[in-house]
Amino acid sequence: MDRGSGQELRKIDVTLAVMLLAAALALRIPFRSQMAYHWDSAQFALAVGEYNLRRGQPHVPGFYLYVMLGRLVNLFVGEPHTALVWLSVLAGAWLVSAGYLLATSMFGRRCGWGTGLILMTSPLCWFHSDIALTTIVDSALVVSFVFVCWQAIQHRVTWFQTVLLAALLATVAGVRQQSAPLLLPLYGYVFWGSARSRSLKLSCAIVLAGGFSLVWLVPTLKSAGGLASYVELLHLKSSYDAPRIFWAGGGLIAFLTNIYSIGRAFWVGLWAAAIIPAMEFLHGVCFEKRAAASEHRRQFSVLALWITPIFLFDLIIYVALPGHILNLFPAVVIVASLGLVRFSEQLPITKAWGVAVVFATVVAVNLVVFLYAPPAARRLSMGLNMSGEEIREHDADLLGCFTAIRQGWPAKDVVVYHYYEDFYWGFRHFEYYLPEYRNVLLASDASLPPPLGTMKWVGRGRQTTFVREVPVLNDTDIIVVVPPGESLDLFGPIFDLRGSFLVADDRVKLYVLRR
Repeated sequence: MDRGSGQELRKIDVTLAVMLLAAALALRIPFRSQMAYHWDSAQFALAVGEYNLRRGQPHVPGFYLYVMLGRLVNLFVGEPHTALVWLSVLAGAWLVSAGYLLATSMFGRRCGWGTGLILMTSPLCWFHSDIALTTIVDSALVVSFVFVCWQAIQHRVTWFQTVLLAALLATVAGVRQQSAPLLLPLYGYVFWGSARSRSLKLSCAIVLAGGFSLVWLVPTLKSAGGLASYVELLHLKSSYDAPRIFWAGGGLIAFLTNIYSIGRAFWVGLWAAAIIPAMEFLHGVCFEKRAAASEHRRQFSVLALWITPIFLFDLIIYVALPGHILNLFPAVVIVASLGLVRFSEQLPITKAWGVAVVFATVVAVNLVVFLYAPPAARRLSMGLNMSGEEIREHDADLLGCFTAIRQGWPAKDVVVYHYYEDFYWGFRHFEYYLPEYRNVLLASDASLPPPLGTMKWVGRGRQTTFVREVPVLNDTDIIVVVPPGESLDLFGPIFDLRGSFLVADDRVKLYVLRR
């Protein structure tokens, strides 16, 4: 049954899901990032070694289970950042498999194929499956949660499903706390609308989810210094982010920026899978009067309860990174896949060939964008280069930068100074990859608790200490890291820049000041 009220999964579907998982792994493994891509990537890698919220390893809300999963993988890998990348690879492959099973069980195998193929080759998913961030792991867990929700609706919520849903919701909360509250409307719908003994099961589900959450909440609060300190850290982080939130001080500019960020992330994630379903939607609105939603009322209710809370949250907060929409993206992919199937049925060829042609077109576009990143695709991506080439270039440039420092200056003869923390070649990268060097961050971080929020950072041996005065050693050379878009004059108020010379000019500039 390809179009009905829901499809029972068969052994062939499980086999196909495993095949998609294997194919996704094969596509992702060769493109794994060797160096931390984002400053959060380096921050999480440091947290695998030492989890300490009060020192920003990582920042709040804490992501405790994500870091602990990275620590578990690190037992087999032996390098924290590599362990986190492998976690992303595995989660990205699982997302493809889980997305196929969810879409198939809701709308049939053709929709499942479309969903699985889009999630496997989407530049947004593929890229985040090869870098060390929480978002792809969160996305895989959210899809798994929604899949169990749909199975529970079909089977009127067994007690086993009650326990499993509670455990999954607690796991989502432990990996990325922002996502879990947004799933509560769907969580309530599953129990209140479908369960026998619904009040009892809903009460048990809430208690179980709270109990399971203690696994990550207790150590998170302990690392923060207690509940009051954790709340203080959340307040400081909210104040730090306020200029990017329209209702907290960012105004209309922040709101419009947020809409633009969400829109371009979806565009780069979908490409042809956005254009073709949009054409089919317009065709249906203009020329047809069929109410397809009534045919799949429960499925669309689940998708609406998944999409709406997360989308509204993204609008009223902010989307700092394209990966932040990944907890929502698979739901949109399912809808897009439905549009692709509907569009293929309008082609003047057999249904099987129509679906094959449409899906092959989507996959081909995605492969070209990710594997080759042609200039036209880069121009159309609105500044988001989600490609394997971008990962390789970033790795090569960052490695070249660290190699130049190691070859030119022994650690005892130089101090590296930074002005900013939060860019793609920031203090945390140098702290992680040059642990034998003394790295100094001149700007303070207002999201840390007092007095640390007003102090300078010194990193050495992958340990961060805090000082009130900028340490300047007269018997060593100085390397200053000039962020993109800035000039050496940024360091003028602190150092005598006469006699400085440029030693590297990749994505950042490195200048040496001889002492």
